[in-house]
Amino acid sequence: MPLTFNPPFTLSAVFTGGANAAASLQHPFPDLPPTASFPNFVGNMLPGPPFLGNAFLRSASITDPDFKESTVQHFDLDLQYQHKSYVFSLAYAGAKGTHLALGQDNNQPLLASPSNPVNELTTNSVANAPERVPFVGLSPLIFRLESSGNAIYNSLQATLKKDMSHGLQFLAAYTFSKSIDDAGDSLGAAIGGSFGRPIFGELVYNDQNNVAAQRSVSDFDREHRFVINGTWNVPGPEHATSAAVQKLGNGWSISYIVTLQSGLPFSILDGAAGTLFGPATTYTTADLAVGATLKDARRGGSVSGRVNEFFNTNICSGAVRSRWRHY
Repeated sequence: MPLTFNPPFTLSAVFTGGANAAASLQHPFPDLPPTASFPNFVGNMLPGPPFLGNAFLRSASITDPDFKESTVQHFDLDLQYQHKSYVFSLAYAGAKGTHLALGQDNNQPLLASPSNPVNELTTNSVANAPERVPFVGLSPLIFRLESSGNAIYNSLQATLKKDMSHGLQFLAAYTFSKSIDDAGDSLGAAIGGSFGRPIFGELVYNDQNNVAAQRSVSDFDREHRFVINGTWNVPGPEHATSAAVQKLGNGWSISYIVTLQSGLPFSILDGAAGTLFGPATTYTTADLAVGATLKDARRGGSVSGRVNEFFNTNICSGAVRSRWRHY
C-alpha cells in the first residue's frame, strides 16, 4: 500500500474489548500527537502494553512484497450432433484461478502455555490477546493483501436447440457444476453487503494461519441450473371470412423463459467466537455439535414456516445456540 496509508503519515487505531475500556462519552478518542509534530516519528510508534491512553495498537495497511498478478485458465470440450431442426450439444467447461487476491491476518495471537510461553505469557485470555501477537504493538487483526488464493471450476453442460419450424423454436440448457475456492468471501456479503473488500481482497476467516482450511464451495456456486426459453407462433384464423378477424388474429406469438436452479451456499457465523484471538470475532464461523454434520442443517417445509429457524440450529454447539436464543 502507498506510504500515505501507513505510519507516520497516517495513524489508525482499532479499539475493541479491553483496549477500549478507558473510553467515555466525554473523552471517546485517545490523545493524538500535535499537528506540529507531523510526521510523527515518536519512540512509541509500536508501543508495548498496557495499551491505554496514547499507547494504543497500530493498524497498518500491508501488501505482500511478492504479490503476483492473478491468472485464470479456461478449458472446454464441446460435442454437437444435428438432426433436422434439432441440435444437441454436450460440453465440458472448466476454469482454474491462481494467485487470487485475499486478505490474511499475519498478526493472529498465539496460544501460550507454561511449556511454550508467548512474550513471557503462559496463559490465554481475551485481555492479553494483544500481547500474544507476533508483532507486539500492532493490532491482532491486520489484513495483508497477498496473492495466495486458488479456485477451480468444473461443469458438464448439455443443450438442446430447435430451430424455427412449424411455428416453434426453443433452447433448453442444463448445467451440472461445482466451483471451489479458498479465496471466496461470503463474509463480505454477510457483513458489508458485498463480496470481498476492495483493499484487502477476499478475507480469510477462522484460523488466519491456515488458508487451506477454508477451501469450500464458492459463494456463487449453483450445482444445478436448468433454463429453457422458446417461441411459439400462434396459428391465425385461416378460415375466417372477416378481414378484421384475420387482421387481428394473425401475427401473434408466445415467448417464455423458465429458470430452475440450486440455491446459494451460506456460512453460519458466530460473532462471539474466537475471542482468545483478539477482535477477529467478525470473521469466525460457528462450531458443529458433536456428531453433527452440515447435512443435518437442512429443514423441510415452506419458507414461511422456517422464518424463525431457517436451518436446524441444533447442529451447532450449545454455546452458540444459547446466544441465538437471546437474538
